[in-house]
Amino acid sequence: MRLDRLLSIIITLLNRDTMTAGDLARKYSVSVRTVYRDLDAIQQAGIPIVSCQGHGGGYGIMENYRLDRSLLSLSDMAAILAALKGIQTSFPAEEVDRALEKIGSLVPRDKRAVIDEFNERISVDMTGWSHNGMRRDLLQLLYDAVTARRLVSFDYRNLRGEEAARVVEPMTLLYKGSSWYLYGYCRTRSDYRLFHVGRMRELAVRPASFKRRSLPLKEFMRREDKPDNMVEIVLRFPVSLRVKVEEFYPEERIVRRGKFLYASARFPLDEWTYGVILSYGDQCEVVEPAAVREKIKTMVGRMNSLYQT
Repeated sequence: MRLDRLLSIIITLLNRDTMTAGDLARKYSVSVRTVYRDLDAIQQAGIPIVSCQGHGGGYGIMENYRLDRSLLSLSDMAAILAALKGIQTSFPAEEVDRALEKIGSLVPRDKRAVIDEFNERISVDMTGWSHNGMRRDLLQLLYDAVTARRLVSFDYRNLRGEEAARVVEPMTLLYKGSSWYLYGYCRTRSDYRLFHVGRMRELAVRPASFKRRSLPLKEFMRREDKPDNMVEIVLRFPVSLRVKVEEFYPEERIVRRGKFLYASARFPLDEWTYGVILSYGDQCEVVEPAAVREKIKTMVGRMNSLYQT
């Protein structure tokens, strides 16, 4: 529908500096002439479209223009509120509280039931099954340090059990795989690092400030996902474990052969990966590569020796 396309173009241009008519045409699978007509319709509706010439130019929306609240549907507002409430379950941030209040005020009183119904369909809770008040306080301290650009120091224990004092420039709080991480520049190691919040001890926010560095989290994650850091691992499970296997591995990476399921995925070669494999107990066997198979075999042998004494 043209109305949906017009609204999508508006949102796209609000989130970017400029886009060429050709890029918009490819994005929405229409002709360039159709894009020109759409831009003209948007302009006539009162939204200021500007044209920038030269290299890197294109069409955009005048800086500082704000959408009218009527362009946000009830479903849009419900989704935003659900996401914000999910963040709020981990730590209370003033910005989140204010955003909840502002978005909530946009919902007409006679439509509050729609929001309640949405919350019954989708609910986000990041606290985990065993709520930890100390973890909540820790996240609040880290968030305040990220916001104020203050150095933090803490004792950190890696997956090998090695503990060391760290001084870090905190840049981003990341929630991934049911855990919170801190991304920042580690002055102790003189490099960017990702720290699991649950392995921090004696956290302190220092009065010294820092200037944010240039490597954003997205680029760091892309840098870390290199072929030499990742390896393709094939695991074999009994068919009876299908439900659990399908929770973790995409359907196209699972093959059934007789009474077994073979699942493959790319993993980093570290203690976390070995922990994931061992968590399946005797219901999982490493098929390849041979080096990982031998590593798991050695670890299982050591575990077995613990129960022989």
